[in-house]
Amino acid sequence: MSPERNMPLVSIIITSYNYERFLREAIDSALNQTYGNTEVIVVDDGSTDNSREIIDSYGKRVTPVLKENGGQASAFNAGFSLSKGDIVIFLDSDDRLCLNAVEEVVRVWHPGVSKVHYRLQWMDAEGNPLDTYCPPSGTPLPSGDLKAKFMREGIYNTPPTSGNAFGRRFLDLVMPIPENEWHLYTDAYLHLYSPFYGEIAAVQKPLGHYRVHGSNASSLEKYESDKDRLIRDIAMRKRREALIREAAQQANLCPSFDPTIVIAKKLALLLISPEHGLIKKERLKRLIVRGFRAVWKESDIPLWKQMTVSAYFISVPFIPRNWAINLSLWYIYPEKRPSLIKRLV
Repeated sequence: MSPERNMPLVSIIITSYNYERFLREAIDSALNQTYGNTEVIVVDDGSTDNSREIIDSYGKRVTPVLKENGGQASAFNAGFSLSKGDIVIFLDSDDRLCLNAVEEVVRVWHPGVSKVHYRLQWMDAEGNPLDTYCPPSGTPLPSGDLKAKFMREGIYNTPPTSGNAFGRRFLDLVMPIPENEWHLYTDAYLHLYSPFYGEIAAVQKPLGHYRVHGSNASSLEKYESDKDRLIRDIAMRKRREALIREAAQQANLCPSFDPTIVIAKKLALLLISPEHGLIKKERLKRLIVRGFRAVWKESDIPLWKQMTVSAYFISVPFIPRNWAINLSLWYIYPEKRPSLIKRLV
């Protein structure tokens, strides 16, 4: 096997906006990888704090991209346009990579892979690891040719941005990302396309840390209410399903999915705000039947969880509405679960 095949170039593209307090940690984690054949590109998306001074302090060790604020998709596009790697990792500047992350990615990567994904361990704002993982440690990350599964289930377990490494051949086909449509949840655009353009490879152990703090998308402080969060999620899912159907049509595939988690979100919104336009045509009994069927179709869900979620759907019509809302939110958003339930799960 040739040295070039053994040592592909890996581009780590760090995208940042006003995260000076976290940025140095992210850059250091990229520069100190045990795998040597890397380049580090840092995209500052119009920060107004001291981020650019931090980037300057690294000199020629990083390639800086200093641009006006345009959102995450524009930062992805700007960084990718300068990258040369056979493999590309988009690292959020409030996250960090384990020092062996790239080495482990290269170990499982080959030219037919569109994406390698790996588990992320949560950490708090100060960088202290938490005993929580994304996806959860008991849930395996899928691998192989996922097209048939994706068409059947419409979803697959995968971590957010920093838990993925993409093949350049794949990115060349789908980049640049449409910036107006995907200025939020930009990583979803790549997750949804990747099963159609190659295999997915997986590393089951954590190779990075995902920071949970008051400014990022995982914090409930960003949402005014549970209702607003559900509305945002359901509307985004509609956009994602449109992209999946478009990609499936191009590949001559016929999707037939109805994911459990999406049904649960619609059910929760129906309980909270039955007249909202996103779910006005939905009916409680129909959603319950669909949810019960869907949970037994999804291969990534372990048996104990299939039984638990089935019991949740069955119980909704027979318990007080407030209880049903709480159960729905506990299922949909794990961080809302009481401590006892978190420990049991």
